[in-house]
Order: sequence, then structure tokens, then C-alpha cells
Amino acid sequence: MMPGIKHHGVSRKIPEDAERQRLRKILGEMELPKDAGFIVRTAGEQKTRRDLKSDLRYVMRLWETVEQQIQARKAPCCVYQESDLVTRSIRDFFTADIDELLIDSAEGYEKARKIMKLVSPAYQRRVLHYEEKQPLFHKYSIEEEIERIYRRRVPLKSGGSIVVEPTEALVSIDVNSGTFTEETDPEETAYKTNMEASVEIARQLRLRDHGGVIVIDYIDMRSERHKRDVEKQLAHEMKRDRARSKTLRITRFGLVQMTRQRMRPSVKTATFQTCPNCNGAAVVRSVESMQLYILRQLRVRLNKKGVTELQATGHPLVAQELLNNKRQALTAIEERFGKKVTIIGAPDKKIDDVEFHATKG
Repeated sequence: MMPGIKHHGVSRKIPEDAERQRLRKILGEMELPKDAGFIVRTAGEQKTRRDLKSDLRYVMRLWETVEQQIQARKAPCCVYQESDLVTRSIRDFFTADIDELLIDSAEGYEKARKIMKLVSPAYQRRVLHYEEKQPLFHKYSIEEEIERIYRRRVPLKSGGSIVVEPTEALVSIDVNSGTFTEETDPEETAYKTNMEASVEIARQLRLRDHGGVIVIDYIDMRSERHKRDVEKQLAHEMKRDRARSKTLRITRFGLVQMTRQRMRPSVKTATFQTCPNCNGAAVVRSVESMQLYILRQLRVRLNKKGVTELQATGHPLVAQELLNNKRQALTAIEERFGKKVTIIGAPDKKIDDVEFHATKG
């Protein structure tokens, strides 16, 4: 939304003429204020009329709030601040098919309620405050999923696996059948493994935020029908991705080449830092990432029966940052569980190494 400008259009980064015309038509049929211009961003590509109307209501309400701030406050003052994590998450990921939005922070919960009142008042009741002692990530096995996105090998339910290898030039993904066999028919084994792998590949690309050129090495299949089915499955799963992507057909060597829009640095880049001991030959977790990991583990371990005190021993830099920058979070954990937490730095510990010792009463 561009207040004060009377121009409407579609982002030039949306290349397809048919899609541009569709978006222009939707924009032209909306009831837009006469004193503002509007541009459909690249995030609006393939979005429905309902999605665009919802986003329109949000930006209009946001501008009303800004105008109220301008009238009510004296300069100099901040009338608008770029969206924080809670706001961005609701704006980019919340849809009508989500039944509950659980938030374990009182501050985050109140903020989410206010945002939802602006964006979709009808769904405000779906925002719930999670107040159980058991950590939210642990209860819904999210911690396990977080750990999985750092691994090269991702297991499939059938017994097969995919191996994700990011390089400087591209991201290569290899599909392996592993222990899965479909009776005595190798073709059927390859087909079922590739179909299952397509679902997981699309999911891992979203979770890891890999962009650029991606090459998938599927298990070889002879049947042309099976190849087309795998292509359709991958294309169907990629439609759930907010990032734009383009996929080519399976080559005679069983390879699929695709490109995915680079939305932001990948999870690996954001979470790990170059190892100072090997000059970039490998990576270790960053200090910030280790702090968050330790805080999550403290909640899980303090929730166990009989534990009266918990001691965490890690790298001195991690311990120092925890005690200096996360003191408030540590205090909140102690008050929540009524148990003492001790953080110790040990020179012999690596950055991504931590040891927990529980005292039981």
C-alpha cells in the first residue's frame, strides 16, 4: 500500500503474463481507497482473491493505526516499526485451515491477539496461550524435527532416505531405497520410494530454506508412467511453498533439475558458523544457537520427576553469553519450575558441546 500515490500495479518480478493479468483483474475489482496506490508483491503470485482481500484489509488497518499515531503523538516519535517475528509469522503462515495457534509466551500471546484482531477478527479465538510446564516444542516433538533439518540424511517411513548436500554451486539431493523392498520388483520399489521422497524433498526445502539450483537424483525407473507420476507429485508438493520454483522433467539418468527462489539465508547458514579450528572445512553451531538449545533442554530436564537442581556445563563463551544475555530467561525458568539452575563454563568443552548434571531429591 502506497498512501498518497494513485498507482496500481503488479510486481515486475512476476514474469508470467497470464498471472499478471489475473492479478490485475482481481486488483481492479476490489474496492480500493482513492487516496492510495497498491502493488501486488511477488508473494501474491498464485494467491486467491480471498488471500489478497485479507492482505488488503491488513495493510489498510495498519495504515489507519499509523495515521492515528501521527495525530495523537508529537514529533519526533516512532509511528511504525517493521514487523517482528510474531507479526511476520501470522501474516505469512496463518490460514483459515489452521485450528489453533499456540504461544507459550504471555507477551507474544497478547501481541498475537492484537495482530489477529487487525488481520482476521473472526479467528481471534484460535490464538491460545500455552501454559503447561512441559515445553511446547517437546510436547509436539518439534525439537526432534529441528534437529533433523541439520542432518545430511533424512529417513523415510518406508525405510529409504534422502541425503541433502548443499554446495557452493547447487544443492544436491540423493534418494536411496535403503532397507525398503517391494517383494521382488525393483521397479515398484524405486517408484514407491521416489513418490515418498518427493513429499519429503519439498518439505525439507521449505524447512531448510535452500534456494538456487537444486538437483535431485531419483532411483532409476523404467516406466514412463512412473516417471510422470513422480514429476506430478513433486510439482504438487512444491505448490505449498511460498517461494517461487521451476521444475524440469526427469532426465534419462533419473535426474530432476529445479530452481527455487532464495527467500533468505538457508537455515544452515543462519544457525552454524565457520569452524575456527579447521578454516572452514566444517561447521559447528553458533553461540546464539547453543544458548537457545540449552534453554530448551533446561525446560525439558527440569520437568522430569525428582529433579531438584540442574547444572549445565559448556564452552566458556556459551556460558558467558547465557549468564550475561539470557539471565532473565534463566530466572524465568527457575521461577517456573521452582528449581535451581547452574551454568558453568569449561575450557575443554567445544562450542556445540554441553553436559547436563541433575540433582535428585
